[in-house]
Amino acid sequence: TIRFSATQDGFDDDDESVRLDFGALPAGVAEGSPSQSTVSITDDDDPDVTASFGLGSYTAAEGGSVDVAVTLSADPERRVVIPLTPTNQNGAADADYSVASSVTFDAGETSKTIRFSATQDGFDDDDESVLLEFGTLPAGVSEGVTDQTTVSITDDDVPSVTVSFGSGSYTAAEGGSVDVAVTLNADPERRVVIPLTPTNQNGVADADYTVASSVTFDAGETSKTIRFSATQDSDNDDDESVLLEFGTLPAGVSEGSPSESLVTIYDDDLPVTLGGNRPGDLRLVDGTMTDGAGNLCEGRLEIYYDGQWGTICDDYWTKENADVACRVLGFAGGSVEEFSRRYRSLFPAGDREQPIWLDDVQCDGGEAGLMDCRARPVGRHNCRHAEDVGLRCLKNDGPFIVNIEFDEPPGGDGSYDLGDTVEVTVVWSEAVTVTANTNRYPAVWLAYDGGNAVRAYYDESRSGSDRTVFIHTIRDFGNGTSFPTVRVGHDSLYVGDPRSLEEPGSIVSAQGGAPAVLGHRAYRSDGATAQATGGDEPATIVRAPSFNDPGADGAFGPGETMEVSFVFSSPVEVDESGGTPSVQILLGGTVPRQAQFARGGGTLQLVFSYTLTDGDGAHRSVFVDSNSLALNGGAIRDPDSELDADIEYQAAAEFFLPAEAPTLQSATVDGSTLTLTYSETLDNSAPLSASSFAVTVNGSPRSVRGAGPGQSNVILLLDPAVVAGDTVTVSYTAPSGTNAGRVQDTSGNAAASFSGQTVTNNTAAANNPATGAPAIGGTAQVGEALSVDTSDIGDSDGLTNVSFSYQWLADDGNISNATASSYTPVEADEGKTIKVRVSFTDDAGNPEVLTSAATAAVAPVPQEETPLTATVHDAPDSHDGSSVCTFELRLSEAPRRPFSYLLLRDEAFTVTGGTVTKARRLDRESDTPNVRWEMSITPHGDGTVTVVLPATTDCEAVGAICTADGRMLSNRLEITVPGPES
Repeated sequence: TIRFSATQDGFDDDDESVRLDFGALPAGVAEGSPSQSTVSITDDDDPDVTASFGLGSYTAAEGGSVDVAVTLSADPERRVVIPLTPTNQNGAADADYSVASSVTFDAGETSKTIRFSATQDGFDDDDESVLLEFGTLPAGVSEGVTDQTTVSITDDDVPSVTVSFGSGSYTAAEGGSVDVAVTLNADPERRVVIPLTPTNQNGVADADYTVASSVTFDAGETSKTIRFSATQDSDNDDDESVLLEFGTLPAGVSEGSPSESLVTIYDDDLPVTLGGNRPGDLRLVDGTMTDGAGNLCEGRLEIYYDGQWGTICDDYWTKENADVACRVLGFAGGSVEEFSRRYRSLFPAGDREQPIWLDDVQCDGGEAGLMDCRARPVGRHNCRHAEDVGLRCLKNDGPFIVNIEFDEPPGGDGSYDLGDTVEVTVVWSEAVTVTANTNRYPAVWLAYDGGNAVRAYYDESRSGSDRTVFIHTIRDFGNGTSFPTVRVGHDSLYVGDPRSLEEPGSIVSAQGGAPAVLGHRAYRSDGATAQATGGDEPATIVRAPSFNDPGADGAFGPGETMEVSFVFSSPVEVDESGGTPSVQILLGGTVPRQAQFARGGGTLQLVFSYTLTDGDGAHRSVFVDSNSLALNGGAIRDPDSELDADIEYQAAAEFFLPAEAPTLQSATVDGSTLTLTYSETLDNSAPLSASSFAVTVNGSPRSVRGAGPGQSNVILLLDPAVVAGDTVTVSYTAPSGTNAGRVQDTSGNAAASFSGQTVTNNTAAANNPATGAPAIGGTAQVGEALSVDTSDIGDSDGLTNVSFSYQWLADDGNISNATASSYTPVEADEGKTIKVRVSFTDDAGNPEVLTSAATAAVAPVPQEETPLTATVHDAPDSHDGSSVCTFELRLSEAPRRPFSYLLLRDEAFTVTGGTVTKARRLDRESDTPNVRWEMSITPHGDGTVTVVLPATTDCEAVGAICTADGRMLSNRLEITVPGPES
């Protein structure tokens, strides 16, 4: 014997072996059998391996599961336990899923899966996910490339939303329409169809209007409008209205507020008259001055609509508006004064509950009523009652101007040229008597296109009893010789020159002698009406600045935008090329802020805006003192006079900001998350103290391990989580002596303590997950059908009349259109493993998802096998009865190991009349081994020797000749060698 010693090392080197052969043998020594020996070295070292997740991401549906693959880079050759660490993301909680804390590999195993099960709940909690990572790995195991994976939980819940009308009332004029707004309070995340039900009221018929029967919201949409169209007719049918309500709402949609909207059809078939509480009627309230007949001629202006009296906002309120209002009220000549908020002590503002019916009213002056003027839709406004219109009308005892007319330019070319006479005729409501002074007054101001301001003087010879004519001859001011338009500004007739000591002229009633009302609106020679000042006076700010409506709470808070509006006597333009104009506002009366110009250029009203920050709320109030607008390099100009506008303004009324403390609105819990919702935005700049909160579950204290403020809520994290059916209460004790760690709003107002608040438990009952798994039947080969066996699937929640859905996967990726119960792999699947995911809903309504184990890698279509064959070469023709005869056996390719001369000599051949005595390999080292053999046959006598090599039918049989991949010797050989007797 010889000693073979294996060296001890620390390397994992399995399957090492050493082959021992004889060297050059001495003379007279030949190789026996066996002529070689192999010594295998048994390795006792464990290999280093890496652990990886199969994919970087997985998805599990709520109530379903997904198998997460964990792989090792090689056979560990021992048992290794891989710890797993989950991290909740995007709002996921421990109760939302279950997953193993480790995965175990035994020797020989390199791939395992763990089941990640997502809990079924009823909450709309999109985007939840869990990050899986490896914990502290055992010795010899390190992290591979995919060292973490994210499991996204697909939410199958849709949010509950409320639907509301944009307003409780709308108005549509006959022959016109109005867009009725319908809103959802949140994204529905699906298509919802909201049915609408109209109810006819006050004599209205279906033919009087058209309106859609429903409104559809798609995912992502929260606001839509429907068109309500009122039919034009000639019937006097006042007070018609249609009540719009919601029909039977779909699941997950409930009514918000307002849940109904009244659309009033404004009838245009008879003029608006005073005295019957009809839509459009006007009245004056809370004044003291009366006319000679005892009628109140001053006070807060109110308009009747939708069955109640409401006020009118003073935005854009002008003399033309007052003219129309006063005429409707039965007075002649319109208003001589309009009271803004600064004087509201004379005419108290409307009651807080009283509606503001009209805003942004803009009349030309000749309308029959305010409803005929341009304005926002009835009920739409951005005002508060401090901006209610106050009005003083002229007593009904003097003539007033009803129109101003121009003669045609004398040249026939439509333009006034140098030397032409412009004739302006003032038309009165009744006959007047005009007395002129020596300076030819009365007079009226005119303006050429170029902006020159001149007077046209009274001409008695051309005037009549109710028509007063004023004339002017066009002069050369150096700015042109032809003027297509001459205008009379928004002004008054002048009966005398204020710079002169001379007695002025006069215009009085021809019957009673009452002085005429001299005020008038603007007129142009081309018939267009211009809202402009007369003469060369620039536009001025005509009232104190006003604020926009702060909302139901009556005050502005942090994050809200305050708008400050200024109304000018005529339209102005804003030039921001050098800078943006602004207005200074004072917080708390002392801290300055700048509201920047926002909009309104080219109109009567300029709007400046400032958005309050969190810090602004602590000042409690905001104030605009008398001052001038800051131009900051910009400009505000009057385009009619071509002058800079007068930008001085009066002080505005002071606003007060919120001072109320936030109040608790609701308390809810879902698993480990308890939410306290408050009435307003909270200060989330500092952490809360968890020790300030106490929670009980079924009467026992429950640990609060964290507290944090949100936008308008406080989140408490409970440990452990509550379950469905638990009774939960919460208490809060505000820290004393400090504002650190307390619940407060952005203005520093602290929320009150509370005790024993009942908490609504929204935690869903646990789902009983499905058991078992689908199985795949068939061979994983291109072109071979695979089928699903679901017989192993169970669910304790019940599977009555269950319907399965299928999705086939290749290497864990969905196969397009592979959703039947069977699947036939194609060439693209070659080399990939196949799984099938089965989805269904159990009897409890829980969606379940189970995934099968993976098949082996899909094999290609098998190629036609090349048969293993044998041939004989150099066969002997005869034998002499005593001598050995030989022939060569050749195989078409190498047979499988072990294959030796012993098999050929003793087992493979069947010989009659002789014996196989030797089989010698003829292959050279460069040849394919075991293909060429020399066979020696010894005859038993002088008879014929027959040698047969049968075809192999079983690779496990004695004497079988097969290739390594199992192909058997396919042909039969037979050699006949005759002897001397033959």
